[in-house]
Amino acid sequence: MQKLIYVFNPEHDMALASYSAYYMTPAHIMKMKSDLSILPIWYAENGLNDTFVLTKEDESHFLKEKQILFPKLSSLSVCSNMKGEYYALLPWGWNPALLHEIEMSDLSLLSLPDSNSLDIVRELSGREYGLKLLSSLNDLDDNATIIAENIEKPVAVSLCSINEVHDFIEKYNDVMLKAPWSGSGRGVRRVVSEMSDSDSGWIQRIIRTQGAVIGEPYYSKVLDFAMEFVCRDSKAFFSGYSVFDTDSQGAYKCNILDSDAVLENKISAYVSLSALNEVKQRLVTLISRLYAPRYEGVLGVDMMICNSSDGYWVHPCVEVNLRMNMGIVAHRFYNQFVSPYSKGEYHIEHFFEKGDAVENDNLMREKYPLVIDDSMIESGYMSLTRVEEYTLYQIYVIISKK
Repeated sequence: MQKLIYVFNPEHDMALASYSAYYMTPAHIMKMKSDLSILPIWYAENGLNDTFVLTKEDESHFLKEKQILFPKLSSLSVCSNMKGEYYALLPWGWNPALLHEIEMSDLSLLSLPDSNSLDIVRELSGREYGLKLLSSLNDLDDNATIIAENIEKPVAVSLCSINEVHDFIEKYNDVMLKAPWSGSGRGVRRVVSEMSDSDSGWIQRIIRTQGAVIGEPYYSKVLDFAMEFVCRDSKAFFSGYSVFDTDSQGAYKCNILDSDAVLENKISAYVSLSALNEVKQRLVTLISRLYAPRYEGVLGVDMMICNSSDGYWVHPCVEVNLRMNMGIVAHRFYNQFVSPYSKGEYHIEHFFEKGDAVENDNLMREKYPLVIDDSMIESGYMSLTRVEEYTLYQIYVIISKK
């Protein structure tokens, strides 16, 4: 029987930046990978095949507990090693280090991406390629408005030398500089007025190792959101919204759990619904042209609602995530496991001492007792990953009735 195996590999963005089969994942990311390895049970498209999730430790007890609450998880199993024959492996994202790990394992797959396929993934995942999407959005006719009237279209450029970066800072004064390959708020640096020695060293290192840095003026953000798409059969299809929160460094913190209609209303409180729909339709067209002929899978376009003296406007392409992402996980989780009469938040938590996760888990269980009706969460707290004494990373949800 054909089998699918899901793998959560959060090191993907850094491995793609390294682009080495021998990339060594930092210890703290390996810990995250281990603690959160069960996460794919909440977004796996199960039911058609025998579906497995690769976990670093035995998570079968945790899965069995959740299968009692949610029978739709019954077709899922967990495994703790890469052995056996499978139809396909579905990772968070493909990169040379993961491919090398599979080739060195006892796992047998019907097909694997070749070097050309990985080259395409890296090219399309880079922020420089994302500039093509933003440029194409900006170059389309102005009859239909992407951003509010009287607001300049967002600027983002590739800077290939320290002098170009200096001139860019001098022009805009307050800027964001980004490595072409990084993710989840990493590889991003804000510079105001002038470069420090630390800034200069970082910029020169990124240019030396990745060829350029991406420069953008700093925009006053009031809301982070994304539009999620699926690419298949050389076409792009809109699959939903993601509204999320980030910390001061731009690293992901949590997602709002609610219906697409509610999320759309939240975004359109700042800009017109027609402008939002215009962005969506243009992205479907452009992703179908720039990405879908060379890529199959999920794709997220991060955006911002920004504020200026002339009012609110949409930044339609902050960056493109050519992989599974937390916004899609949150979207699928809400649709599959949360009552449509409820809403909530999807959190990633990082603890620093052993025992802290267990203590927090006990407090949250007491504060937000879980209520499930007809296999759908109506209210309460639930951890989506196992919590034990040595847990440092956890994903959980808090649900409340509307």
